[in-house]
Amino acid sequence: MSVSFSTYKADLVRKLYNRRLINKTDVKEIVGSRTRYGLAKRISDCYTEKLEKNYDNALDTTILRGFVLPCEIPLIKFLQTQIENFSIKFAKILSKKDTNPEVLKIKKDIRKDFGIKNLYLDNNLPFSKKIQKALKILKENNVPLANEIIVNSILDSSMGITNPDKRTILLSPRGISDIFSTNSPLHLIIHEGIHLGQPDNPVIQLQKMPDKFKETINNLSLYASDNFILEVHAELKAKQLLRPKKFTKEEGEALFYIENLFKEQSQPSGLSFLL
Repeated sequence: MSVSFSTYKADLVRKLYNRRLINKTDVKEIVGSRTRYGLAKRISDCYTEKLEKNYDNALDTTILRGFVLPCEIPLIKFLQTQIENFSIKFAKILSKKDTNPEVLKIKKDIRKDFGIKNLYLDNNLPFSKKIQKALKILKENNVPLANEIIVNSILDSSMGITNPDKRTILLSPRGISDIFSTNSPLHLIIHEGIHLGQPDNPVIQLQKMPDKFKETINNLSLYASDNFILEVHAELKAKQLLRPKKFTKEEGEALFYIENLFKEQSQPSGLSFLL
């Protein structure tokens, strides 16, 4: 039995409000939505803003301290998982249905060649071709592949999310290159794919690179300059795969340091990564 949009909207808003995930001001914004797309977009804006604020507050103390206390791990893990699960759920709603015959063929080829069954390509042919090329590079370099890829055109221009637990990658086809270590149109896809091969460990996630690598990392990319090890690693590895001739000796030393660290601290935690 199909449910009318107004009934669907009222039920969803009621559930979110009762769980204190949105407030009365949010409700006024959300109920004005006239389409499923608009509804999901407004809810996403309200919901993720709150979670991200709580998540950032939880991280501020640990970052200033320089290490994570065991008692803090469950909260950090919970908040980040909630953000990403919510983003992934609504990205599927917002992703355009794949109807282009060429897009459908690429989906079929990706399923056959890479074993990725769940694909939401936003009916975007140019970006679907990029995903196919990037997956080939990742597979040739023995990087673990996703179980699910979701493309969503309303995401921020540099946006990508990787959820290791579900092996899901969420991508914006508008990914920009001026903050990354290469100008390759495949960079965002490669960067997010590399996260799937990293140890899922909150201690490593909040770790920064030693000062001796500071100049190398600052020269690598704007995105790497925040110095968090997992993002530095993704930027280094992406450059190594996409622009091997421009990969410097100093960058190789930084990558060697990180990969040795991964071997030492590879205990899984179920934590996900935001780009």
